[in-house]
Amino acid sequence: MNDSLAMSIFAWLGEHPILAGFFIFFVALVESLAVVGIFVPGIALMLVIGAYLATGQFSFFTAVLLTFLGAVVGDSISFYIGGRFKDKLSSIWPISHYPETFQKGIVFFKRHGSKSIVLGRFIGPLRALIPAIAGMFQMPQKQFFFSNILSALIWAPAVLLPGYAIGLSLEFAGDIAGRLILLILFISIVLWVIFIFLRFIYLYLLPRFDDGVVYLLKWSLKHPLPGKASNILLDKKYSDKKVFGVLLFLSVLLSSLFFVTPELFYTIENKSNVDILLRNLFSTLNSPASNQFMATILNFTELKWLLFLSFFTLVVIVWKKQITLLRYFLFTAAIILLLQLILYSFGIDSNNNLSKTSLYLFLTFLLTSNSSPKRKLLIYSFCYTLLMATIIAHLYNNNTSLFSLALTSSFSFIWIIIIASTYHLHVNGGLLTVQFQNKMGIMLLLFMIINIIVTPSSAPVPIKQNNNLTVEYFTWEKHLWKNLPDHRLGFINKTKHPFNIQWIGSKHDIISTMDTISSSEYPKWIISSPPKFSNILQILNPQANISSLAIYPHLHNGVYEQLRFIRYNNTENLSNEIIVLRLWQTRFNIKQFDPEKIEKKLWQGTITKLIIENRAGVKVLRTRLLNKVEFMKEVVFLKSFIIETRLKYNKKENIQVLLLSH
Repeated sequence: MNDSLAMSIFAWLGEHPILAGFFIFFVALVESLAVVGIFVPGIALMLVIGAYLATGQFSFFTAVLLTFLGAVVGDSISFYIGGRFKDKLSSIWPISHYPETFQKGIVFFKRHGSKSIVLGRFIGPLRALIPAIAGMFQMPQKQFFFSNILSALIWAPAVLLPGYAIGLSLEFAGDIAGRLILLILFISIVLWVIFIFLRFIYLYLLPRFDDGVVYLLKWSLKHPLPGKASNILLDKKYSDKKVFGVLLFLSVLLSSLFFVTPELFYTIENKSNVDILLRNLFSTLNSPASNQFMATILNFTELKWLLFLSFFTLVVIVWKKQITLLRYFLFTAAIILLLQLILYSFGIDSNNNLSKTSLYLFLTFLLTSNSSPKRKLLIYSFCYTLLMATIIAHLYNNNTSLFSLALTSSFSFIWIIIIASTYHLHVNGGLLTVQFQNKMGIMLLLFMIINIIVTPSSAPVPIKQNNNLTVEYFTWEKHLWKNLPDHRLGFINKTKHPFNIQWIGSKHDIISTMDTISSSEYPKWIISSPPKFSNILQILNPQANISSLAIYPHLHNGVYEQLRFIRYNNTENLSNEIIVLRLWQTRFNIKQFDPEKIEKKLWQGTITKLIIENRAGVKVLRTRLLNKVEFMKEVVFLKSFIIETRLKYNKKENIQVLLLSH
């Protein structure tokens, strides 16, 4: 659901409060209903409802009451269903399709008794089943209804507050949090789909591994020449020298995939339509917060981090005196490094994805030997999640192609599988004990956390290619001013506040000028500092005044304003307003008539006001447009201090634009 569609739905609900209230009650009821609540995404819907409440079009406390009533009624119906069907409850659709979940619910109810009604309300899979199971076991009605009401009293506000907080962040600090939240949501969905796919492959291939080995042995007997190579890898009687010889041949064979045809080589080097599509998608999610988030992920691909992991792996192998494993590790490292250098010389895989993926997979191989299938699945899932996150981060930065990342990752995946399988077939006993693997895994997690906290990210952030242009002053005054963007592009590139000021000058010129503009009727402009944590916490202070609340930056085309000035209105009737001037650099330099004057930057910005709003006890500053009288007041004062001013009227957008220059 995009931002404009969500706002349209919220606006429609605001115009029909009775339907909105019924919808909130109905979602809470269905989410707690035994038969339906199992597969209805009730929590997701409650998050959406919470975000809707943040718009102020429906009372938060009324919504909490309706959610409470819906939860009580839903659990009561479930209790009745359980008492009505008793032992036949497990055969009712869709409960019959979830026998394991139903049995877990029975065990949970028997263990916790009446407390299970309260606790089960907050456990996703069991939430809709526990009341029905309580009815099936004929729990006393008074005891059930007491627990039901108590749990609903706690659950109703708890389930709405997260969505409400997200809604506040998207509405009042959406330019900061909105794109980052969507980016994290996008990455989470992609990683979840990949996890399901890899889990399916893992569970499908693991039971068939031994059958595959037997099949290859039979195949090698029928095909003497290629079969001998496979027989060397599968039979432990052969020496490491012969095994490494076959592995070297296989590495050359696999490496040829990178250069097998000119068309494939061209595809690796150049970006496809998919890359362009991804670039456009990520550009809509681009923001300084998103850049920092992606740069943090890319910390785990930095050369110094990869060297540290290699050294850590080497130390562990030597410490545990795994001589054969040491040979395999050094052989693998030599092959990967040689291929990495060859690819790098051709301008392929400049991000070292081949080395990074191979190293992470080899470490995962060390951490999962002698492990149970569930433990292996957990560790491999963590590894693949991290690797896919780094791939998405590389694509976000627009510094490589999807095909190149996919090909190098596939090579690493196949190569490590061959190495690990060959090692297991040729070496008796396990690599490391499970206890040592646990200690090793904890150490790696600690090192990763330290890497995030201590190491500043040097990863590049996506840079939009905006070449600077120089134009004459009269060209700007006559034509260019109205060809610049009319509105700033905020969250999801949504059109936001109109640009009503353009200013020619250096950053120093503008700051010096704003510092001189003041009078007894016109308080002084001051540079607004970034929001501090103490200012952000003031939203919870019911006595907070306007000067103590956080002023968040605004976004235009993925960039925060480079200059922000604020001015407090001291008159009694405007004590709850702040006038804000925000300026962004454009890509234009303006050349003055005087040849001795240097070219100066053209800035574009907004003059708006901030007012205090109280939402369910939370105080926030909301941006509002100036009316014509307020805007003309600002124009008059600016004109009195800046000689070269023009007031233009954009008929197309019905916007007055103030042009200033030094």
